Amino acid sequence: MRVDDMAGAARKAQQARMEAAARCGSFEILFDASGREIYSDWSSGIYHLVGRSLQAGPVSREAFVLAYVHAEDQARIFEAEIPEKTPLSALRYRLISDEGATVEVIERITEIVETTAGRLVFATLHDVRVEHAACRSPQSIPARMPGICDDAPPRMTQTTQATIGMVDRMIADERRRVARDIHDDFGQLLGLLKIDLTLLQASITPASPLSSKVRDLQELAAAMMVSMRRILANLPARAVAVDGLASAVEQLIEALRKRHPIEFSTCLELHQKKLPMGMAQSIYRVVQEALNNIVRHAEAAHVHITCDTNDHCLNLQISDDGKGVSEGDLHKVASYGLLWMRERVIGLQGRISLSRREPHGTVLDIQIPLSPSPTGNGHQ
Repeated sequence: MRVDDMAGAARKAQQARMEAAARCGSFEILFDASGREIYSDWSSGIYHLVGRSLQAGPVSREAFVLAYVHAEDQARIFEAEIPEKTPLSALRYRLISDEGATVEVIERITEIVETTAGRLVFATLHDVRVEHAACRSPQSIPARMPGICDDAPPRMTQTTQATIGMVDRMIADERRRVARDIHDDFGQLLGLLKIDLTLLQASITPASPLSSKVRDLQELAAAMMVSMRRILANLPARAVAVDGLASAVEQLIEALRKRHPIEFSTCLELHQKKLPMGMAQSIYRVVQEALNNIVRHAEAAHVHITCDTNDHCLNLQISDDGKGVSEGDLHKVASYGLLWMRERVIGLQGRISLSRREPHGTVLDIQIPLSPSPTGNGHQ
């Protein structure tokens, strides 16, 4: 076995162990324009949740629902339409494993990508009991506004820290795998296609009717290559690692500008050398979650992001002029995003506060020490 193959097998084994421990998994499904499923792919965690052998392979979405979803929950899943964009709401239902055990799970669509073949849907599946233990324990849910900062526990449990660490590593590993596969497979195929088109163009006369068609195909292949490089560059792990946190945030905002009629303004004064990579990745995900919540929920016209560092601390503030956050919003299933932001900040020994902005809107304030103490615990 080659070294690359051994390393790949080791990564897959590590991911399988982390997903089994965290009781979660991910899957992707490709639908054509009519909504018909073309193929599906599961991570090992899905097999573990339903007690299915890896050798059995994945089944279609419909077959999965009929085989593993509780009969009383199947109708809701079949009635759910494929969204045009990534939704905020989560789908909660019960699984019946091959061993006969009932597992209540939450399914979230994390990304929807439009391709020439159809709509590619990426989603995650989490055991509700694990999510509740990590994110929704009585001590970790604020009882009132602005309790997201005042009523938080003085320290975060090791279980929650371990779960967040597992999820972060799984996301980073999966994104690296996707980037590598896109580069190796599609990059090489597009390169070969461009060579073949060049040879074909040289074999026909300029006056031939095929000449213009070949030129069109060459331009299309070049556009596909540019698009592939853009996708690779926008993967968060690569964007933060290669371009730095400030540039990655700017790229995120630019992508949001193209999809949403919101005015974004920024003031980012960061010194990347002061930020360890793990910290930069976590801060990026906090910004990403906050902005996603705003564009989906706040109905805001303007969002302002400021981020700067001094000798001891990183200061981040995200404010909007939307409809604000109510106490009831914190107890919805979708509010897990707020709780995960808080737990990430606590894991960095930082402080986070969420407050209303007068006359309307919300302000998120975060302070993270650049040199956290070895034995310190995050607080809010």
